[in-house]
Amino acid sequence: MTSLTLRRLEPVVPVIAAAVLGVAVVQIAYMTAPIVPLVLAGGATLVVLSVVRPMIVLFVAVALAPLELISVDIGAVGVSPAEAMLMLSGVGWAAIRVTRLQLPFVVSPLSWPLALLVLALVPGLLIAEDSFAVVKVVVLWTGFFLVFQMLVADGDEQTVRTLLFVLAISAAVVGAIAVIKSGGTAPELREAGQTASGRATGSFTHPNTLATF
Repeated sequence: MTSLTLRRLEPVVPVIAAAVLGVAVVQIAYMTAPIVPLVLAGGATLVVLSVVRPMIVLFVAVALAPLELISVDIGAVGVSPAEAMLMLSGVGWAAIRVTRLQLPFVVSPLSWPLALLVLALVPGLLIAEDSFAVVKVVVLWTGFFLVFQMLVADGDEQTVRTLLFVLAISAAVVGAIAVIKSGGTAPELREAGQTASGRATGSFTHPNTLATF
């Protein structure tokens, strides 16, 4: 093909690509559900953003903490939107470091202790009855470790301020959900106060998780 022919075809290429993409989206929607193409498009956008701007993905992950009860089942365990976004931000940052021929490890007073903590989880893959649940814990904590490394490497005072601000807003939403779900009723103590029922859980499945958050 001559250069003149290529120049003539150049304006048509985006139109053809858009038409093919449109047909694919319609087919996916008919074969599954109308929401599926939107979810796939959103997921692809987040994957790209996790590589281009992983710190923004981290802020979004913290903001999604109120949606912790919503999860996607993968095998025998569920992954929440916040967990998925945290993983994306950490892995995206690590991918950037690797492409720059840099290790995704930054020396700090907590780097080695946290790395050893993650490594200590690995033997559980061999002895745990539910190995898939252990895999989830190992993967998530690896993501948390990478997020910590990202903050050490690229974070500054403004980054910490923004992260704490997003965390405060997210915590306020979780607290409001806990109050609304409890309906203002106090928990009931049983067995001479050893156990309690009706405790607030907020966006989580257990009251202790809410307290930790």
